[in-house]
Amino acid sequence: MGSPSGPPPSQLKLLERLVQELSGELEQARAISSAAASQLRSLPSDNPSADVVNPGPTTPQPGRIILDDSDRVRYVSSTFWSHIDHELDTLRADTLGYENDETEGAFEGAQSRSKSSSFTAEADRASLDRHGFLLKQCLSYGSHDGSELFPLASQIPFLLEVYAERVHSIIALPHMPSLKKLLQHHRSARTESSSPGDEALLFSVFYAAICSLDEDEVTASFNVSKNELALKYRIGLEHALAKADFLSNPTDIVIQAFVIFLALARRHDSPKYMWMMTGLIVRMAYYLGLHHDGAGSRHLTPFQVEMQRRVWWDICVLDMRATEDQGTEPAIPHGSYSTRLPSNINDADLWPDMEHSPMEHQGPTGVTLFRLCSRITRHTQEMMATGASVSVEHQNRRLNDLRQDLEREYFTSADRSQDHAYLAAMGFMRIALERLTIMAFSPVLWSSTVEKLSVETRTKLLVAAIGLMEHNHALNSDASCQPWRWVFQTQQHWHAIVYLLLEVSRRSWSSTIERAWLALQSPWLVPARASNDKNFTVLVPVKRLLARARKHRQHELFRLRNDLDDAAKIEREDQQQIPRPTSSTTFPAYFEDEAFRKRWQQLVLPVAATTMGAFSGTSSTASNGYDTANLEVNPCSSAHVDGAQETAPLPHDDQLPCTATSNGGAHFSASEPWQGPSVDVIDSSSLDTYLGMDTEVDFMNDVDLLNFDWNSWFESAKGTL
Repeated sequence: MGSPSGPPPSQLKLLERLVQELSGELEQARAISSAAASQLRSLPSDNPSADVVNPGPTTPQPGRIILDDSDRVRYVSSTFWSHIDHELDTLRADTLGYENDETEGAFEGAQSRSKSSSFTAEADRASLDRHGFLLKQCLSYGSHDGSELFPLASQIPFLLEVYAERVHSIIALPHMPSLKKLLQHHRSARTESSSPGDEALLFSVFYAAICSLDEDEVTASFNVSKNELALKYRIGLEHALAKADFLSNPTDIVIQAFVIFLALARRHDSPKYMWMMTGLIVRMAYYLGLHHDGAGSRHLTPFQVEMQRRVWWDICVLDMRATEDQGTEPAIPHGSYSTRLPSNINDADLWPDMEHSPMEHQGPTGVTLFRLCSRITRHTQEMMATGASVSVEHQNRRLNDLRQDLEREYFTSADRSQDHAYLAAMGFMRIALERLTIMAFSPVLWSSTVEKLSVETRTKLLVAAIGLMEHNHALNSDASCQPWRWVFQTQQHWHAIVYLLLEVSRRSWSSTIERAWLALQSPWLVPARASNDKNFTVLVPVKRLLARARKHRQHELFRLRNDLDDAAKIEREDQQQIPRPTSSTTFPAYFEDEAFRKRWQQLVLPVAATTMGAFSGTSSTASNGYDTANLEVNPCSSAHVDGAQETAPLPHDDQLPCTATSNGGAHFSASEPWQGPSVDVIDSSSLDTYLGMDTEVDFMNDVDLLNFDWNSWFESAKGTL
């Protein structure tokens, strides 16, 4: 056969034009760089921001979805490589007819020789060995067959049911019909025919299901400890990820397995580990082009587009949580992606071979909780991006708009007050909105101008902090919300804790302030952490502030017991000027407003009092209907401490009053001591326990904590709380 005559002249002209375009872009980039350097030199030397050039909002760079040599989808963001890939696609199609067997054989031979010459000892290492340093359990397990780590066939349906209820509703991964099909294939063919990526996905599901259960549930179902079973499936997952060579060859299935693992690992691994691994998965997502919406791509099906949207927003949630834990800038800044929010559809509406995107549903679906998390994450990204450049009033208006949008979209379609998922979603949304409210005021909240905040604003933040902590307590202790407790037990609320301690230390002790104090005693307030992962020095200011708040409470209660007229005035103003926290409407059985008021009255009334005349001024029966003759009043005495008159501690007066509810949880009552939630507190602790209040601290005794530089403290405490 004759030799090929080469590409036609038209293609040569295309390549010449490509070189000219890229040369022009290079010159333009150099000009921009030169202009920026000139701008820096022109700034006065005494300008504190002279070394910073504001690049403006981040926007997604032009790029392209392509297929690599193995026909796997990947993303190319560079203008150069995007142009090159486009032109090579055209050349490949146009010159196909000029290729012959001899040319192909010569090319393949040269390619083979090139690959052989590049082999080194490092490249010859198995992927299991190369990734062992990154995956902690990988090397300890070795290279045995992963089938021995697989659960029994009789256990798989239970694990799948647990995963679908507790985890899939939060992260919407993987596609459940496809997962069930994969399990059927696995049962019939065993692991020998499963790809490492599929094996990793299965182990991630098993691991997540176990991590979402409590210790007693695992022991009752599997007759083995939770730690032992979770470690077994984690070893299988890490072994499968290493075999899949997940760093060098990321795929959609592998990244889904990695996302599922990280979503649950944060409950047990250190925040630093999670932060590092989240950075890794963000890189994988960028490599696969998940930051650009795939709608309209000729390389992606509607099924792939939707699943990639879910993966991307799961990664955004992980990134935001890691950012909050470590106090760093997000790896995924607002405006750096174009990926849309996941569609409001059920898994049954999707299948791999579909040709057109399904219609979205109106009202709740199987991804309602996931979409709620995604929307709140997007709003948090926007708030962090704007920072102090937007006024607090503007942030507040946007938060109100978001609150109305979320309630209209997710919570007004029907009366679903008895739906457990509905209750969990409502509580989660209100925790997130209260946190965003406090975040919106952060630029001025911890600055030296905090005293200049209006009383109305301080009260708004007080109520938001109380609502946040009470929602957190109810969601963790209520039996109906138990399937999602693994989510709530990984959340940090230090800004709300510090603000609430500051407010209760400077206000008169009304029933709302007593309610705030009780919220600070919740055993679910702080996620548990290993003692070697805490910086006790950093915690000293909070420890001192808690002790100051406790002392202020004792002084105030003693003062009010000796001045019932002032106590009545404080309570009237409290009822008229301070709104009730939203937790009173989300969980009315837990947080009864009158029960808190009754408890406060018991604390303030003197032991000898048998009527409420000092409060009502007219009768021996309180206006709230309680017969004060039958009120339990805790006995108290006064003592002089350091020259100041102070009330001796009351029995149980630092504890949450509680009685059991019909759903297995516990609610606040006026007179009964805190009995604890219906399940053991395993992954959380009270503030006293976390701070170690029994440990004496011999410094910072003379620091004015109300005027302490808490902004600098939060900066220094990043990554250690």
